[in-house]
Amino acid sequence: MKKIIQDVVFKKTRPPAVTPAKSTPKVNEAIPKTGLEPISPHTFLQKGVGASPDGRESNSKFVLWLVAVIAFIFLLFSVSVLFTSAKIVVLPKIKDLVVEQEITASKDAKNGILPFELMTIKDEETRILKATKQVDVEKKASGQVFIYNAFSTEPQKLLIETRLEGEGKIYKTDAPVIIPGSTVKDGEIVPGSIEVGITAAVPGEEYNSGPIDLTIFGFKGTPKYTKFYARSKGEISGGFKGLAYVIDEEEANGVSNDLQEILKSRMLARAKAEIPSDFVFFDGAAFFDFGDTKPKIEAKESDLPITEKAALTVVLFNREKLTSKILELTDKEKTGADFYIADLNNLNFTIKSPADLSLGEPKELVFSLSGRAKTVSKVDEDKLASDLLGIRKKEFRQVLANYPNIDQAEVTIKPFWRSTFPENLNKIKIIVKS
Repeated sequence: MKKIIQDVVFKKTRPPAVTPAKSTPKVNEAIPKTGLEPISPHTFLQKGVGASPDGRESNSKFVLWLVAVIAFIFLLFSVSVLFTSAKIVVLPKIKDLVVEQEITASKDAKNGILPFELMTIKDEETRILKATKQVDVEKKASGQVFIYNAFSTEPQKLLIETRLEGEGKIYKTDAPVIIPGSTVKDGEIVPGSIEVGITAAVPGEEYNSGPIDLTIFGFKGTPKYTKFYARSKGEISGGFKGLAYVIDEEEANGVSNDLQEILKSRMLARAKAEIPSDFVFFDGAAFFDFGDTKPKIEAKESDLPITEKAALTVVLFNREKLTSKILELTDKEKTGADFYIADLNNLNFTIKSPADLSLGEPKELVFSLSGRAKTVSKVDEDKLASDLLGIRKKEFRQVLANYPNIDQAEVTIKPFWRSTFPENLNKIKIIVKS
């Protein structure tokens, strides 16, 4: 049977239940359009539970991170500026040098002659020995005197054992002497003088004396008597007559030698400590004078002192001037202003004349220097540091090219990320190694 559509009856069915979905609220059409896409609240919820819909908390975190980054960058900049420093280790040019020269030096330093200076140090050392032996002793007092000639410009010769009188006592000279003649300076007479040892005419303590004036006994009654005179150098001592404690002479000499070695060591150390840094000192240029006195071996008391007195004379040279003189004789292209000699003190130094500086202060001396040394180029550290101020590290080699006296150089800049030298001289350190 043919069915007509009108005859079809549709079964009424209940529409399926639909759970209402959380729909996006409609945007109020009354709000004016700004050209910006509307933002779904889900966008905020995906970034964290409880995020505020208006984004204020997210913006605060962003600002905090931004401030932290800026502070960190500022800290790095501050560290870079405040703690920046540069250290440059420089190796100057060095050459071998063979020295074998005889040099003349002058106290007056005239006509280009090398000048020298003399330094004198005095010291003494005493050791007490215990004497147990007693004997009868007769000992003559002795000492040193200066004899003066104010009589004439001509020298005056005196024989050995020339008698000198002072305070009613007679002493005799220990050696023949020639007293230099007097001179005239600024219209005044300057007496000539000479030093000589004297000994009392007879033994006894009464001849012991402090400093005294003496006359020449043989000139009494002549015009020379008041124009020739003597003055003691310190005390006149050692006179004795009677029972005395004595020690063995060999023992006394041994102690005396020990004391001299102690004095040598101590005085040399003192001399080296007192010499200015711009002067040079050679061990061969040190001269000791212990006098001619023998150690005392008798005394009234059992405690017998052995005393050694010494005078050290040291020849000193200005380091730069001596270097210039050596280079002048060995390599005329170099000067002491541009080079120095390393280990200059280690060269062998020998006095040629005078033979003994302890006899007086010479006006001129001749010495020899020999040995091997090295010439080292001087580096103007202040100028180099000034040339490096504020330049970039890669420009360092260009600056170094202006210093032909530098063989090698190594630079370190801190902090490590800085690529420029400090702009403060106090933060640039130059170390010269040789």
